[in-house]
Amino acid sequence: MSEDSKKEIEKVEKLENNVVETVKDKVGERSETLGIKLGDDNKNREERVWDFKKIIPAGVILVAAIAGVAYYQLVGQYNIKADSAYVNAQQAEILPQINGTVRELVAGNSKEVNQGDLLIVLDDTSAKLDLQNAEAGVAQAVKSYYALVAQSNALDQEIETRQAAVNRLASVYENAKKSGDEDKISSAQDAYESAQSELKVSMANAITPKSQLTNSLEEYPAFQQAVSKFKIAYTNLARTRMYSPITGKTSYKNLSVGQKIQENQPALTVANLKNMWVDANVKESKLKNIKIGNEVTLVSSVNGKTYEGNIIDIAPVVVTKGNKKDNRSKTVSIKIAISKRSLARNGELPIGSSMAVNIKTKADKNSAKKEKATLKLENVTNTYEINDTIINQEIAKIVEKYQPKN
Repeated sequence: MSEDSKKEIEKVEKLENNVVETVKDKVGERSETLGIKLGDDNKNREERVWDFKKIIPAGVILVAAIAGVAYYQLVGQYNIKADSAYVNAQQAEILPQINGTVRELVAGNSKEVNQGDLLIVLDDTSAKLDLQNAEAGVAQAVKSYYALVAQSNALDQEIETRQAAVNRLASVYENAKKSGDEDKISSAQDAYESAQSELKVSMANAITPKSQLTNSLEEYPAFQQAVSKFKIAYTNLARTRMYSPITGKTSYKNLSVGQKIQENQPALTVANLKNMWVDANVKESKLKNIKIGNEVTLVSSVNGKTYEGNIIDIAPVVVTKGNKKDNRSKTVSIKIAISKRSLARNGELPIGSSMAVNIKTKADKNSAKKEKATLKLENVTNTYEINDTIINQEIAKIVEKYQPKN
């Protein structure tokens, strides 16, 4: 308890004592007035005693009322209780993204881990085979594309050669017609028409491969499909190894080696118990005296120890128009950061455990010297080592390996 709080309580006690003494004096004076004197008859004596008895409870009520008002004015109004207060912390749940069999639990249960540490390994035998098949699919698509390119180039060369032959024989045919020699005309005509037929065949042969060919390998449909399958296989293999997205303590969900696990089945939670807060509710009617930064005393229901903290967030108040009664009874959520010093001193707290909360709305003389509790949540990283840049680099290696060398 702070020195200022002690002084305030001493003031209240002193005020109470003064009130009690005053009441005693008044009661004494009244007793003398009512005094049970010698010679009084019994009836008068009884009436006066009864009148005296009435004064005592009235005095006690007066003392209690004054003491209550004094306590509220000096202490109570600056200390506000909160309801439904529960401990919370940054947590990251590990959810498998594929079905599999647990091969290894690397970290162990209730162990401290760092962000990026390996936690769970699933059997990767089938995932590796799928990746090998997918790699072969990419290689086949690369070879197929460049085979089409070669075929198209050869047909273009053939068409170009046969077009030149047609052009040459057309000239010969024209010259033969000018000569008037029937034999020359017939021979030149046959050669010319034959060349035209061959050109038409070559042009027809080029239609199918050219229709399948695209401007680039990346646009080739077979290659796109193969790349998609490769990325899925690569990702599924990566998903057999799960890493911690934050620093904290592990809590496995009844998981054991050899167990089959389903996609999206909760496997493990990592909680940062060194960075904790309390979620609590306060009546809206008390909110006017509460602000971010207020000191808070927290008593744990688990270990009975006292923790310190500060309010770091107050939820917005939603006002219902035309319903003052509902607005008065509303509660508002607040978030209280627990100081790391008190966590180190008293120990970590179970998530979900309840806390008795006392909010101090009036700072004492030592408040400025105290370090305010803050909450800095860790950036959550990916549970899996999946990087599009690395995947694309692997695909580029396959392409380089199987494309024709100039």
